[in-house]
Order: sequence, then C-alpha cells, then structure tokens
Amino acid sequence: MSGRADEVMATWSDGIGQPTLIGHSMGAQTVAEYVAGGPARASRLVLVDPPFRAESEIESAGMAEIRPAIRAWLASFADMSIDEIAEIGRAQHGDWPAEEFPTWIESKTQVRPEAAADLSGAPWSPTVRAFDCPTLLVHGDPDRGGIVTPAVARRVGELNDRVTVSAIDSAGHNIHREDFDRFIRVLRDWLA
Repeated sequence: MSGRADEVMATWSDGIGQPTLIGHSMGAQTVAEYVAGGPARASRLVLVDPPFRAESEIESAGMAEIRPAIRAWLASFADMSIDEIAEIGRAQHGDWPAEEFPTWIESKTQVRPEAAADLSGAPWSPTVRAFDCPTLLVHGDPDRGGIVTPAVARRVGELNDRVTVSAIDSAGHNIHREDFDRFIRVLRDWLA
C-alpha cells in the first residue's frame, strides 16, 4: 500500500512540513505507511485501532480467502441509498451519538472495494519498524470489536521503542465514538 499511501498523502501534504498525523482504522494504516515510506514525514503519529492483526504480521495464506468477502461488503455500499446505509449504521451502532452518523455514512459512500486488499492482512511489522517519530497506538477491547489485541499492541511496542501504547478497554474499534472523553484525555496527555 505504500505507493497508494504516498498518493493519498501527497494530495494535501505539500508545504505543511512535518505535521502530527492521526488516523483511525484504514486511515491509521494509510498514515502509518506514509510515515514509514520516508524520513521525517511527520513530527508525531497517532494510530487508532489500525488493521494490525497477529496473523498478518507475516502474510498468511488464509487472509487471501477473506479478501473477496471484504471486497463484496465494501462494494455493497455503492448500491445503497444514504437512508439504507444510515439504517445499517444505527442497527450496528445504536449507542453512538446521533452526530457521529453523518461522517460514518459519508465514509461508506467513499470507500472503494479495492481497499479490501489492505484491510485484510497486509504485513505491518516492516512499517512499524520504520517509524522515525514518536508514535501513539490507541486500541480498544477486542471483545467489543477492537482490531488490535493486547498481544499485537505489545508486539508493536517491541518493534519500535518510539511507540507508546494505550488501551481504552471501554471501547471497541470506534474508540473516538464509543468513549470520546477518554480518547481525548489519552491523546492530550500524550501530545503534551
């Protein structure tokens, strides 16, 4: 994905120096690969529950079987109305504040099925090793839907001593939506 991360980031990064980059989920993987792709691309990096799975630290044959299902799921949003996507969102995330849904819905209309290749198991160890700036990895509870497990979080920290790990066990994958106040406290404390 590194080439695609470079393309995405190049569209807005010209002339802004070394920003602090924050990404959630696929966005976390994108900013991680961008930062890993060259020296001094960011002053700090925050990764919020990226798709780092234990079995994908080294690409496994089983992940190839998952990609078509993820691709079909992503493609299904193209045939849905905004109301249908909203209905799915509210059914899956009924405890979210109402103001969270417009951006969630918008993201579903913008995601491309090709993203399946990156959502389902790209090796992440080389990326983590290449970080050259202070990095915060925030992860939720896998029992609540978080992707990054405590074991994976420990491994990320072992791979690069610039990484600080913070678990927010009151949330799953959508940490900033499920426990916004705690997420902001963790982020502010680390940035300070």
